Amino acid sequence: MQAIARLRLLRDLIRADVLPAAALHTVESAALRIVSGNGTGCQSFRVNPARYVASCPAVDPPAWLHTDPGHWAPYAARPGLENCEESFPAYLAMPTKKPSHLTHIVKKCKELAVTSINRGLVSKTTDDFFSSIWGLLERQTHLHQGIFYTACASAAVHVAEAGQAQGVWCWDQTSELVEALCNRLGPHWAKLGGITAVNLLQVLAKCQLQQGPMPPAHLDAARQQVSACSKELNQQSISLAAWSCAGLYQRNDPTHYHGVLKQLEEQALQWQNDEIRLQHAVTVIWSMARSHFLPSTNLLEKLTDIACLQIRRVVPHAAPDIEMLFLGYAWLGYLPPPQAMQALVECFLKQRLQSHQASNMAWALAVLGQLNMATFTSLLAHVGSPHLQDIKICRQLHFALEFLRPNIAVGLEYQQWRRVSEHLHVSWPRCPEDKKKTRLLHQQVLEVLRDGLQLKCYKDTSIQREHGHDLFFIDILIEEQPGVPHDIAVEVDGPENYIHNEPNKHR
Repeated sequence: MQAIARLRLLRDLIRADVLPAAALHTVESAALRIVSGNGTGCQSFRVNPARYVASCPAVDPPAWLHTDPGHWAPYAARPGLENCEESFPAYLAMPTKKPSHLTHIVKKCKELAVTSINRGLVSKTTDDFFSSIWGLLERQTHLHQGIFYTACASAAVHVAEAGQAQGVWCWDQTSELVEALCNRLGPHWAKLGGITAVNLLQVLAKCQLQQGPMPPAHLDAARQQVSACSKELNQQSISLAAWSCAGLYQRNDPTHYHGVLKQLEEQALQWQNDEIRLQHAVTVIWSMARSHFLPSTNLLEKLTDIACLQIRRVVPHAAPDIEMLFLGYAWLGYLPPPQAMQALVECFLKQRLQSHQASNMAWALAVLGQLNMATFTSLLAHVGSPHLQDIKICRQLHFALEFLRPNIAVGLEYQQWRRVSEHLHVSWPRCPEDKKKTRLLHQQVLEVLRDGLQLKCYKDTSIQREHGHDLFFIDILIEEQPGVPHDIAVEVDGPENYIHNEPNKHR
């Protein structure tokens, strides 16, 4: 009877034009399935569905369910909407006898919310989605199902990411919901399976990255459960757990998650090379590097072999993964074997690259000492002139260029380097922030010399060369004085110097 009461509510919503009239057929079909085991009730419904539904007792909608006809109209107007299953009230009226029913409702609400957000109904949709999830939780105060809670948390994160892409911030609502879900788990954390624990750890990491620190107790509980269940994790869960540790590292003690990463490393060493996806192998290396965790050489070699094997299968779309892989190599200071290095770089250069991918690769190869002028010019061809105004890309290319500077300023090699550097120098921006940082650095050094060491010194001094008539400038001059037998020139270089000095000027 309770199920039919819910259908009565749906019928009233249809009659009030909240849902399209075409949904009535689906309502009746759903009712037929619901009452299929109700004996005489089933027969009565088959004879006259409308009369049977009308004879059921009325039900007042819950406080959290909007009944204003205009409220649900935008969802009903969605193109292709032909039944009541495509609306929040219809989903919330579905049976909830089993945890699997609840998870299904959450999934449907998430899909509807993301679709509606992409259609432009952002603020309204996010509010209705969170109201719906809170409503489900109010009806299930006795339930402590980790899978259900994880489904709610993951759905909230998906909706928050969709809203953020449309310019609406709802991470505060997401964090509040996730924190409430973790509080409800309480002593039930230890009952979570490994994959469920990883999913919750990932949710906590995303919320912390976007909204701010999450409660340490929840982070510790998720971390401990992932560690306890590490042996039951599959390759996707291992890569997600490693990524979560990297995300949480940014606001926590990095060594706090090294125990988890060590266990993940042990599981990754058991992977079969031909069964592992490129994305998962790359994510593990990148995440461990971001977490300042140094994996074993055996793991690095194994994951590199996996990457070389898998790039043959995903050549047209391998650029993002190879970029992440080399960033991880650079942060870890790991130099892969020559054959693997050559195969990965050649595959990367065949891709259609974005500017930031090319600059990241140039920087990483320079850090590893494997960049040459031919590779640099190939990468530079993928960097459009407008992107040279990006200060991060600018710094990365300048770092790579300084690595390629010949030791002797003569010969064809130097002339080629100078042509490339002069071309880039024309396009590099003058960043006020860099200039400000450089001046601040000058002032700090001067204060240390004057106030800390009690030395007599001057800033921005011009000095006549001993032979000749030209002048050159030094940043700080420490004059000859007691304890200082000769004049001392102090050069202070900040961010501005490393970008805007003349390309052929040696410092």
